[in-house]
Amino acid sequence: MFLKSIVFNVPMIILFSNIFGLKGVYFGTIFADFLFMLVVFILTFLEFKILIKKININNY
Repeated sequence: MFLKSIVFNVPMIILFSNIFGLKGVYFGTIFADFLFMLVVFILTFLEFKILIKKININNY
């Protein structure tokens, strides 16, 4: 969670708060969480894709 806070939350909150003011803090948090979940889903998808290839290779 520390990496998520440093890499995603802090820069997004600072950027959006400079643009939108107080509402930007909330927008920045939501956007950072969305980016983090997108990265997690992509990595999970790639991991399962590799796992399926390994299973198929071992079965034949």
